[in-house]
Amino acid sequence: METLRDIAVIIGFKDRPNESDIEMITKVGGKIRRIYRIINAISAMVPEPTVENIRKNPRVEYIDIDEKVFAHMIDGRIPIGVCQEIKTLKQMTPWGINRIGSRLVNAIGNTGQGIKVAILDTGIDKDHEDLSKNFKGGYNFVDNNTDLTDLNGHGTHVAGIIAAVDNDIGTVGVAPDAHIYSVKVLDYAATGTASDMVAGIEWTVENNMQIINMSLGSDTDSISFRRSVENAYNSGILIVAAAGNNGNMMGNGDSMDYPAKYKGTISVGATDINDKRAKFSSTGPLLEISAPGVDIPSTLPGNKYGTLSGTSMASPHVTGVGALIMKANPGMSNVQVRIRLQITTQNIAKNGVKGKDWYGYGLVDAVKAVSI
Repeated sequence: METLRDIAVIIGFKDRPNESDIEMITKVGGKIRRIYRIINAISAMVPEPTVENIRKNPRVEYIDIDEKVFAHMIDGRIPIGVCQEIKTLKQMTPWGINRIGSRLVNAIGNTGQGIKVAILDTGIDKDHEDLSKNFKGGYNFVDNNTDLTDLNGHGTHVAGIIAAVDNDIGTVGVAPDAHIYSVKVLDYAATGTASDMVAGIEWTVENNMQIINMSLGSDTDSISFRRSVENAYNSGILIVAAAGNNGNMMGNGDSMDYPAKYKGTISVGATDINDKRAKFSSTGPLLEISAPGVDIPSTLPGNKYGTLSGTSMASPHVTGVGALIMKANPGMSNVQVRIRLQITTQNIAKNGVKGKDWYGYGLVDAVKAVSI
């Protein structure tokens, strides 16, 4: 007798799932994984032949296959051995931090102190000498526990770009006193699932985060993922996402990934030290802003430091500037912060017309964004 293959799905309902919905899934041999609150949905493992019968249930609105999500760095699916490790005798200021001007903002007393930033990623080394002061907790949705150990290095690197402490060692972040929270949704190979993304976004809303950084993406749209992003944005959270590393040399076409293509996210492309688009950086009509993303030095697990490239590294530069804006303007809404980021960018457009090419509105500028 052939064994039925179980597949991972997210079942969306027309209203809040109830006991009869749970019973309907279990009766066909399904195993409930999560019942969401941010969207009207349940994630489950179900026998593949039952999917169409579940879809016909009058209470069911849609069924998403639980798609893969992955980090947006070059060689992002390989653990941290691909990093170029660096040695620092004293604190260095990464070129990207200098380029966007955030140290000038820090110098006048704005370090993003206390702004709550959730990093949806591979975890964070909470004991790192440059991060422990700002690390404030989180949750591991990969293993459903509180172990936030970063077995890949990607999340720790992203965290350092945002909030490495100004402490005379290692590197320094854009907002060196922001509070960082690890929402672990990617495993040791920097891959995850849409269902864990939804759970992670739900956690950010329920724990009153102010900003979400998502240096990750999927090639495939997901209704569940999209709605969770929309609902988090509508709740008042600023959401920043890497555009993707699927760009071509000519910068042609729409090569952006999800969630960067969702309306609730600020999509970020990568530039190099010469203000040129990184050849890998994805392009498309929804690209919103650009930031440094090539050979970016930052923190790695085990009190180490190294350089990585990718739109994964560009996104946290924008996240950090978002924290600086919020600190300078208490009570400013996420929509207002987003507009501020758009209108204060530096024009690096190849044709001289701001907002008309592969840089979006332009290069993020911390000084202008905070001072206007």
